[in-house]
Amino acid sequence: MASLLHDILSAKRREVTAREKKVSLRQLQEQARLSRRRCRNFVVSLGAGNAPGIIGELKRASPVKGWLNRRLDIAHTARLYQRHGVRALSVLTDRHFKGTLADIAVAKAACRLPVLRKDFIINEYQVYESYVAGADAILLIAAALSRRQMSSLAVTARELGMATLAEVHTLREAQQVIDAGVDLVGINNRNLRTFQVNIKVTARLMPRIPKNIKVVSESGIRTQQDVRYVRQLGVFAVLVGESIVTAPDMAKKLRELTGKQ
Repeated sequence: MASLLHDILSAKRREVTAREKKVSLRQLQEQARLSRRRCRNFVVSLGAGNAPGIIGELKRASPVKGWLNRRLDIAHTARLYQRHGVRALSVLTDRHFKGTLADIAVAKAACRLPVLRKDFIINEYQVYESYVAGADAILLIAAALSRRQMSSLAVTARELGMATLAEVHTLREAQQVIDAGVDLVGINNRNLRTFQVNIKVTARLMPRIPKNIKVVSESGIRTQQDVRYVRQLGVFAVLVGESIVTAPDMAKKLRELTGKQ
């Protein structure tokens, strides 16, 4: 289990290299230039209302648990999320989660919410790829990147008009991203090396993050009580996926999480 992140990143490097042989970085940059697409404002959308805003995740599977929802309909779920007060979407595009890059366009066409591309982004190629695919924001994982890489990728995303969510799990990772120029810091309650989840990771790291930085609590948010717990800690938003997509009634679960019955 401890090597799972390493294995995923190794596979990701091979995947990106293969894709770049088909469509070069220069070709993607030209597509981005010609597109002139204006991104939906991820941060503003999350702040539109009482905190914390909810980022609803479109997640079919987990590398550890396998399939979570084989029948997950991206368009239908995106509309459901919007209807029940979710303020942004997180779309998993990595094959270990049974996601694809095409899911971004499907989600965006179905609703007005901004979309985060959630993947293991390791280089500039994927940033341009995300923009061309329609993403409004990207995830950058501290455990997968150096401080210099994090800062460089955040700059590229900003130049394209995309927001960045920098994900951390430890104090050392939090210190790594604070000065990287990212828009949001996501505290992942899941250890990406063991995949164990503890919602108190947010409580442990929040006091060490400057007050002027907006924080998203990720993973382990399953109930309205969990939402209230992290709200009291002062988080800006929460990212919720597994507890919704595995619920027998997703609409009922969303009403529970938002407190809107």
